[in-house]
Amino acid sequence: MHASTVRQILASFIITLSVLMSGTFFGWPSPVLHSGKVPANMTSAQESWMVTCIEIGNLLLPLPAGYLMDVVGRRTCLAVSAPLALAGWALIRLTSDVRCLYVARILHGCAMAVAYTVSPVYLGEIAGTDLRGSLSLFFQGMNSSGILFVYIVGWMVTYNALAVAMSAVPTSLIILLIFIPESPHYLSMKGDNDGALKSLSWLRSSDNAAELEHEVRSMATSSSGVGNADSLLKTSGRALAIVLVMGTCQIFSGISALEAYASTAFKGDSKSGVGDSGDGMMTADACAVMLGLVALSSDLLSAVIIDRFGRRPLLLVSCIGCSISHAAAAYGLYRGRHELLVLATLAGAMFFANTGIMPLVTTIVCEYFPTNKRAQANGITQLVMTIASLVSLKIYQPIADVYGVHMNFALFAVVSVFSAAFVYRFIPETKGKTFKEIEMIFSEKKIAADSDGGGGHVLCCC
Repeated sequence: MHASTVRQILASFIITLSVLMSGTFFGWPSPVLHSGKVPANMTSAQESWMVTCIEIGNLLLPLPAGYLMDVVGRRTCLAVSAPLALAGWALIRLTSDVRCLYVARILHGCAMAVAYTVSPVYLGEIAGTDLRGSLSLFFQGMNSSGILFVYIVGWMVTYNALAVAMSAVPTSLIILLIFIPESPHYLSMKGDNDGALKSLSWLRSSDNAAELEHEVRSMATSSSGVGNADSLLKTSGRALAIVLVMGTCQIFSGISALEAYASTAFKGDSKSGVGDSGDGMMTADACAVMLGLVALSSDLLSAVIIDRFGRRPLLLVSCIGCSISHAAAAYGLYRGRHELLVLATLAGAMFFANTGIMPLVTTIVCEYFPTNKRAQANGITQLVMTIASLVSLKIYQPIADVYGVHMNFALFAVVSVFSAAFVYRFIPETKGKTFKEIEMIFSEKKIAADSDGGGGHVLCCC
């Protein structure tokens, strides 16, 4: 493996430790709620709010984080997430009051907002064209790793020990960030071409001055102009609309809710799951861990195939597969005595989602916007997705309590069908294209078909 590839992978791994950390926040309710490890005596409504509070925190910081990373840099901004995470785990470890748990979850949501806003931008900006798709999938892979990590550890240890174990991740993040460079795109945007060359030289493991200077000049072109909201809507409005719709579809495809409530889908309750009323072959925590393993495995598969098959085909297969899997899961949950069917279909939904719509939304956010608009676009995207996730998490339990958990999965199937239709109609293929070429896809300029500019027949780049 080339030294350049190793260094880009190393930087991607370190930066996405913040995403692994966020995965532990998101997956934490599953083992503690199912097993009754939460020390507070919580009602069903309080449990629902405790799960949802993370999205309240996540709602507060995407736009400020998008602004801050253009002021202090991607790496420095991301470091802010670690103290927020540690404060949240300390509250969980030291208190048992429901209100303190709410505050801890809000702090974790704030840390997650910073991680989810900043890390995709950094990933897109350090990657060479040939690795951009694969490296962008570190985001979803590390998110799934964090969820699986908290599922496994939460299955084996006490409530307090779980909080201590999870604190190791933000501690590692804040130490390891010292060893990677700032984004060369950010340095170029700030006019620090020498710093950009130094950063790029480390990332590319190259001393070829002419090649590096050419890439820095290309960054400077992409970074030129003012990245305000008006210019974002004017020049990248279509790209932003596509990203926002796909982000909302990703949330309402149901995987986020399933990650948070994984164990409860298999508990012994006629409304909420199938465990004790079904085959009873596996514990609910074991089923949740299996789903986490499927998610991580499919993330790894996606990283291998994304730059071979492209974005559109994977998104289409993902959405269609999710719709079929969710429909089958809804049937199994409605029948109430088909634990293996439910496990298989939910594993299918995890597999299809994590080979397509889950990781690729991050990829297209990295690809669709020039450097000077990327931070704002990602901040807006995270804000909209957070609102969608808040709604999704908050309504999941009430729907399960009133109509049965199968109704959630029926709704997820409908959204997945809509997502497939949207991908087919509106998503362009960006595999192997430079940022400049992708920018041209969304440009409103028209290019004359004939070389002399006559005839009036034009080809629209859109």
